Amino acid sequence: MTSKPTKGLQARHTSRPSTPALIELPALPPPTSFRRSRCRASSRPRNVLLSPK
Repeated sequence: MTSKPTKGLQARHTSRPSTPALIELPALPPPTSFRRSRCRASSRPRNVLLSPK
């Protein structure tokens, strides 16, 4: 029973600090990547629609 609580506490402690770091790091890059992907995706369809017409 001593090993079970220690594992649970360790998992919780490790997950707590890792979660905020992972959320903070990816939280910043996604906006730029999403904007770039959206701009490129929107510009591509426009060119494709204009070129055939």
